[in-house]
Amino acid sequence: MQYRRFGKTDLIVSEIGYGTWGIGGVVNNMMSYGPRDDKLSEKSLKLAYDLGINFFDTASSYGFGHSELMLGKTFSKKRDKLIIATKAGFLNSFSTEKNQDFSAKGIELSVNNSLKRLKTDYIDLFQLHSPDKNHLLNNDKLFSLLDKFKKQGAIRYVGLAAKTPNDAKDILSLYDFDSVQTNFNLTDMRIIDNGLSKYISKNKIALITRTPLVYGFLTGVFNSSSKFHKTDHRNRFAKEQIDMWCSAITEYKDNFENLDETYTLAQKAIKFCLSFDMVSTVLSGMDISKYVTENLRSSNLDYLSNRDLEEIYEKYTKLFKNFSMKMK
Repeated sequence: MQYRRFGKTDLIVSEIGYGTWGIGGVVNNMMSYGPRDDKLSEKSLKLAYDLGINFFDTASSYGFGHSELMLGKTFSKKRDKLIIATKAGFLNSFSTEKNQDFSAKGIELSVNNSLKRLKTDYIDLFQLHSPDKNHLLNNDKLFSLLDKFKKQGAIRYVGLAAKTPNDAKDILSLYDFDSVQTNFNLTDMRIIDNGLSKYISKNKIALITRTPLVYGFLTGVFNSSSKFHKTDHRNRFAKEQIDMWCSAITEYKDNFENLDETYTLAQKAIKFCLSFDMVSTVLSGMDISKYVTENLRSSNLDYLSNRDLEEIYEKYTKLFKNFSMKMK
């Protein structure tokens, strides 16, 4: 496992991070990838730690706090060895219509509850979860609360987990955020298109990228004919969108010819993200052990060259850019 400096902070994070949305399972309206077995989730968390992952990303809304409970249960005795990032903002579903609370009172309650579930007295990185710009405009009480938590040591750093790259660009200037989390993959390079990548590099803001495998559709395992559990969020995507994502496997094949052919499509897709210096860590959902082993092997691959990245971006602009710009 390779490690990187986390923006302008003093944190050193594993370049591959563990995304815990999946291990939250399904609780009421908080869907993820369907039901999960806690024993298998705990096993995968321990394996990830043993293989060098120290960055674990969660949220109060993942299974209504279940993923936080899993992290607390699994790592309470190793707390000082981990960097835990959590989020707050959602209430009882992932719909943003009247279902988010970014008031100082709501965020304070969420932070305190997260601390209890995580069995810790501090959060390394606290992130605002998919806020709209209007949630934060003139919200001085919230920002004062975050500053107070930082001063008290309950929160070490504050980040923005943006709904979209465009939201991230609109919101980052409203507060002294230490990090931003957003989508970035072979079919979605909006952070380059809209200038966000230049902004964060200039201001030394840590970048956490998610969806490197686009919900599994860049692995070659799933396609638009795949059947998912009724509570799996992937049922919401149209056939056209899934087919577009899956086409990347073929379109970019030539760009990975220099990499060892024994590596999987998933590993190459993750390595694409890791080939950018602006990236601090790439989040990957790894709720069972075989995915942990497979995804972490990406760290051993050679980085793509600047020429490779330029050629991939050229293909992206021709094939995927217009589609990704329409995504919300």
